[in-house]
Amino acid sequence: MPPIHASLNALTAVILLVALYFIKNKQLENHRRAIYAAMVCSALFLISYVLYHFTTPETRFGGEGSIRTVYFILLLTHIVLAAVTLPFILLTFNRALHLAN
Repeated sequence: MPPIHASLNALTAVILLVALYFIKNKQLENHRRAIYAAMVCSALFLISYVLYHFTTPETRFGGEGSIRTVYFILLLTHIVLAAVTLPFILLTFNRALHLAN
């Protein structure tokens, strides 16, 4: 599953770059479609990721010494940043959705 998760995240990033291109060229409808596609890819990633981690035994980090500290600092910041950005993403999408209608 990790390759699928990485692919969904990469696809989302590409779609967001396409959406940026569209909005810079004032192609509003194409931009809207790209943003919807990015949200769908992100939702599929999130659902797949959570289900994977609920159904798969945990993997323990085997490193020792300073690399262990670096790993856990990166892991902690990744988790915190992912949790903090999700509400902003949803609020921004919701606001744009209501402004468009």
